[in-house]
Amino acid sequence: MSLSDADFAARFRHLLRQPLIGMRTLTSGLSREPLSAPAKEILSAISQGLEETDIELQALGHFLWLSYGNPIPQPAPLELEDAMAAMIGRDSDLRGEGGRIETDLAPLTVCTDENLLALSILPLLDNALAFSKGSITLTARPQAGKRVAIVVKDEGIGISDHFMAPPYEPFRVENELQTSRPSRLGLGLPVSSRAIEALGGRLIFRRPETGGTEVTVDLPAHLPER
Repeated sequence: MSLSDADFAARFRHLLRQPLIGMRTLTSGLSREPLSAPAKEILSAISQGLEETDIELQALGHFLWLSYGNPIPQPAPLELEDAMAAMIGRDSDLRGEGGRIETDLAPLTVCTDENLLALSILPLLDNALAFSKGSITLTARPQAGKRVAIVVKDEGIGISDHFMAPPYEPFRVENELQTSRPSRLGLGLPVSSRAIEALGGRLIFRRPETGGTEVTVDLPAHLPER
C-alpha cells in the first residue's frame, strides 16, 4: 500500500466519522430539550461515548497515514512556544486539563512541519496526563548539532519496560486500572514515534530515580523548506 497523498488521513476520518458526527449533532440537539433527569444522564453517557469513539477514529486515521501514507514533511518557520500553546489549545483533552501542564520553553524558532510536530508531542502529553495525577512538565531546549530537545516529564506510575524502546506496537495498552482515562486503542506511542521518525528525530525514554517518566523528543531544529 503506497499513498503519497497527505489528504489520506483526512479522507479516512471523514468517511468513518460522518455517521458519528451525525449522531453527535443529534445528541447535542436532544440535550437542549426538556428531558427527565434519568434521560439526561443516559444522553450524557452516550455523548461521552461518542466523543471517545471520535477521538479514537482520528487517532486510527493518523496511525494509518503515518504507517502507510508516506508522509512528507512540509517545513515552515515556527515560534516553538506559540506553536505548542496553539496545539494544546486545539486539543479538547489537553485543553480541559491545561492547568496541569507546566511549560518551560526556550524562545526558539524552528523550521518543521507543524502537523507532524503536533502528532509527535500531543500523544505524549495525553499519555502523561492519563497516567499521572500530578503536574506535567513540558520543556524545550536547543541542542548541539542544530537540534532541539522537547521533554515531557510526569510524576506518574512510570513506563513499563515493553514501552521503553521500539517497536511501539499499536493496540497495546497499559493496565487500564492504572489510568484516569477510559481504555483506548493504544495508538499514542505508535502515532508519536512514526511522526517523530518522519521529522528525522528519535524518541528517548527515561525513568528518573524520583519516579515518573521522562520522554525526550530529539528533532532537527531546521528542516530544509520545500
